[in-house]
Amino acid sequence: MLLALLLGFLLALLLAAAPPARAADVVDTALDAARLQVERIEKRLSGEAPVPGSELAESRRLLLQVQEEADRIAAEQAPELESARARLAELGPAPPTGGEAADVAEQRSGLQKTIETLDARIKLARLLVVQSQQLADQAAGQRRDRFRAALFERTESILSPGFWSELRTNAPRDLQRLRQLAGTMAEAAARTPGGAWAGLGALVVGVFALRRWLSRRLVAIAAERTPSGRVRRSVYAVAQALLAVLVPGTVAYALMRGIGWTLPETEPARVLLGSMLGAMCFSAYVAGLGAALLAATRPSWRLLPLPDEVATGLRWHPTLIGALIFVGWLVQRLASLVQASLATEVAVNGMYALALGVLLAHTVRRGERLRRRSHEVRDEREHLPRPSWMTLALFFARTLLAASVLAILIGYVALGAFVVRQVAWIATLAMTTFLLDALIDDVFTAWLASRSAPGSEAAGSAGPEGEADTPGSRLRRQAAVLVSGALRLTVALVALVLVLAPFGEGPSDLLRRTDQLRDGITVGELQLRPTAVLQAVLVFLLATVVLRAVKRWFSDRFLPTTSLDAGMRASVATLLGFLGTVVSIGLGLSAIGLALDKVAWIASALSVGIGFGLQAVVSNFVSGLILLAERPVKVGDWVALGGVEGDIRRINVRATEIQMGDRSTVIVPNSEFITKVVRNVTHQSPQGLVQIKLPMPLDTDTERARQILLQAFVDHPDVLDNPAPNVQLDGIEAGNVVFNATGFVASPRQSYGVKSALLFQVLQALPAAGLPLWKPPSMVLREPAAPPPQPGALPAPPATPA
Repeated sequence: MLLALLLGFLLALLLAAAPPARAADVVDTALDAARLQVERIEKRLSGEAPVPGSELAESRRLLLQVQEEADRIAAEQAPELESARARLAELGPAPPTGGEAADVAEQRSGLQKTIETLDARIKLARLLVVQSQQLADQAAGQRRDRFRAALFERTESILSPGFWSELRTNAPRDLQRLRQLAGTMAEAAARTPGGAWAGLGALVVGVFALRRWLSRRLVAIAAERTPSGRVRRSVYAVAQALLAVLVPGTVAYALMRGIGWTLPETEPARVLLGSMLGAMCFSAYVAGLGAALLAATRPSWRLLPLPDEVATGLRWHPTLIGALIFVGWLVQRLASLVQASLATEVAVNGMYALALGVLLAHTVRRGERLRRRSHEVRDEREHLPRPSWMTLALFFARTLLAASVLAILIGYVALGAFVVRQVAWIATLAMTTFLLDALIDDVFTAWLASRSAPGSEAAGSAGPEGEADTPGSRLRRQAAVLVSGALRLTVALVALVLVLAPFGEGPSDLLRRTDQLRDGITVGELQLRPTAVLQAVLVFLLATVVLRAVKRWFSDRFLPTTSLDAGMRASVATLLGFLGTVVSIGLGLSAIGLALDKVAWIASALSVGIGFGLQAVVSNFVSGLILLAERPVKVGDWVALGGVEGDIRRINVRATEIQMGDRSTVIVPNSEFITKVVRNVTHQSPQGLVQIKLPMPLDTDTERARQILLQAFVDHPDVLDNPAPNVQLDGIEAGNVVFNATGFVASPRQSYGVKSALLFQVLQALPAAGLPLWKPPSMVLREPAAPPPQPGALPAPPATPA
């Protein structure tokens, strides 16, 4: 162990003394020392003797340091190697006859040696990176296995007399070591100059005064500078939790700087003071977070659905829990530094875990009792509903705390202590996640509310948040929901990862594992890196924004200056949108490193899908492209297809929207326009025909009737002058002469209304001019016919007039 510390100290000195542009001898020395360090640790980990947990942690730390430094050396030497190769390439190949100048030959030889040296150095550095990473993973695995195995080791119960007897036997030696550590710290504090202590004291006093001033100003700042609504409460709670760390963290920093002023870096007392700063900040954060969520003095600012009686009754519990966490950590750390006996270490861990478990269980039990008491004195309608997840979490917490206390009492101290710490850690993460989730959601909700304030948008139909339902507002709402969802998901994932910290891994291990995500995940030949994925998303979004701007400019500025009609302009804009979307997707795939030649398997899978179930979709898509290219129908046309007749409003990728006369919309697949007979009323000409066929009696004055009909068409403002209206005789039917009057209007959609108006006018003008639309029927009276004469009878004499 001493040799490992010496080698690590030598390696650190060599690496710290080397300048950014390192000399070759310094780099070689550092690589040799790192290689020896890796070989020694590899031999130690591969041996049969078990490696203590502290040595495993130290070995992993050294291996990660070697990996980082070797990676940096390889990165620094790579440009030098490329430069040397470029200079050698400039010299060209050596002449085969050996007639090269002496200085050139010497330069070539020097460059070749430099290339060989740099290449060997880089290969060694990369080999050390791989070896150190593998050994670090091996050390971490052994440490986790030892941690899991230690959980189920049983010792004597703290209730047994033998346990306390062994503790009394080892107590004098442990106390002696503790006194030595305290003496070392006292001597270091005495050697610190008085001016330094005065400055640190002034710092603490100043921070304490700042903390009090910020606490008084926080409510005013949250009320005046933040939008109204829930965002005020979440901002206030976050500020309260962070302010709680300010004073304890400053006090711990002052003690660390004051006592450790003259202590060396490797002194156990200095290591204790350095880690005490983090423990103090964490404990203060736990206390501040609990107080901020309870909000006992300000019920209207409370985020949790808790009655006032519960919040007031648990007011001091977060502070007690935070203080106990710090005291327990300090006692455990002291026992580890003085290398206390096993009985002392078990007693310290057991008593701390037992005290923390009892305090947590008492907090949960008291909160439930206060909640039931609050419900007894309140009306049922005044009860605050508690989320189901909170009820389930409290049930599991009570169960785990009871089991941990029982495990500690029967001798499974490691298991019980682990469960108690895990409950406290998960509770802290859950409260932090809840607070950050509420803050993110409230901030984006307030931002959308501020954007929908009166006067911020043009008048229009209001959206879900009250904002005018415009394309910009919809895009803003969608972006806000997506970003807030991504941030909340990130917070949840980070919390889930941090839950693993007590399982044999510390924060540094988790940060290291997170940092390794830069290398990405290998899927076949594709290396998926988070930075590449983010870059691809940014490229796609940027390309989409540029596409929208170009399409808007093309539709609103350029196309209106051309001679294209509205339907053709809509078709061109739609085709441009399709093309831009394909280009955006291609740029995004290129940014992520997925070239077209790497998606052959995607094309194969799609071909199978198309063959079985996507042929209709592809047929409609291709039909839509044909409609946009050949334009048998276009946006604005009046078409009739299979009993459906109306105006084409939009040609989409898969289907076309047709608006009927009753304002309903019919969605017709694009393939219907390609494979079936379509009547396009406005295909060749947008004009509409108005035709009136009017039967009149044969004795009608045809010229007069013609003039009246023609004048009605001419007088109507919607009837076009070119082509001019016309009135002709269509023929004679059923004793009537049929007039056929025709005229044209600007659109066939006007034909029905214009025809109705003309009929009203004509039916009034013709009778006024004395031209009846029908002839009254004439009645003829006849005498009854005489009976036929009988044979042999004389004919009757003719009648004489009276």
